[in-house]
Amino acid sequence: MKIYSLILILCTFCFTQQAFYIENDSAIGHFHNSKNAQNILISGDQNSQLETLAVDHTNQKIYWNSYSEAKNTSTIYKANLDGSQIETVFSDVSSIRDLCVDGKNDRLIWVMSYDQVFFADLDGNLQQIVDVDFVDDIVINSKTLEIYWRYHDGKTSTTHIQRRDWHGRLIENIHSESDLNNHIVDIAIDNNGNIYWSEDIDFDTNPTYRLKRKTAKGVETVVKKSSRVLSSLSIRDNKIYWSNGKAIKKANLDGSQIEYFHINNNGISSINIR
Repeated sequence: MKIYSLILILCTFCFTQQAFYIENDSAIGHFHNSKNAQNILISGDQNSQLETLAVDHTNQKIYWNSYSEAKNTSTIYKANLDGSQIETVFSDVSSIRDLCVDGKNDRLIWVMSYDQVFFADLDGNLQQIVDVDFVDDIVINSKTLEIYWRYHDGKTSTTHIQRRDWHGRLIENIHSESDLNNHIVDIAIDNNGNIYWSEDIDFDTNPTYRLKRKTAKGVETVVKKSSRVLSSLSIRDNKIYWSNGKAIKKANLDGSQIEYFHINNNGISSINIR
């Protein structure tokens, strides 16, 4: 079962927010908050599922992958922000778990089947492949040329948020959680290098969600309790955005002033935002 039914990316143009997202595994949608308008930019075909999405703000491109269940392969595409000029970037790869892009540094990174991380330029020319164990949710820090990802250690039943160098080499474990207590759902990073993550508390019996961050002062909880999932983390203009399964919400980085940003009538679930 595919868990990516909508992938949301927030970008800022002229002090307005726009959301690019994959809706119901079948289309790339767009929402403009100042116009209160939403539309479909790209529609997929009936034989494939659109899964992960990333936006290159520097070069104004959308990147996404389409998964063919019949072939058990994925293809990475890119297009202009209005959905025009669709190009194939990389084809015939196994299932892609996450995808992120850094236009400033000509970097495209994706996770294949949890156990390999591919490093390429924006045209899909491979530069490096790193073998890993159960990695998901990649975030790039363009300023420091570092990578953050969620790594699951099956031997100890522990999930780590790791900081890695530009070639995937481990620098440090930023935060760790035992799977017996909490499950880390998604991660994001702000302009100051502070890491944010959402947690599923007691996910086996009574799922409850919260949002945390780690700064120079330590770890703090910014959203203490939510009965709906906190996924699709994305940070823009000192605001953090997430999906609760039915709507996109936003708040200040300290968790104050929570409000709705966009409601999608088709539903929003299990989102990774990059």
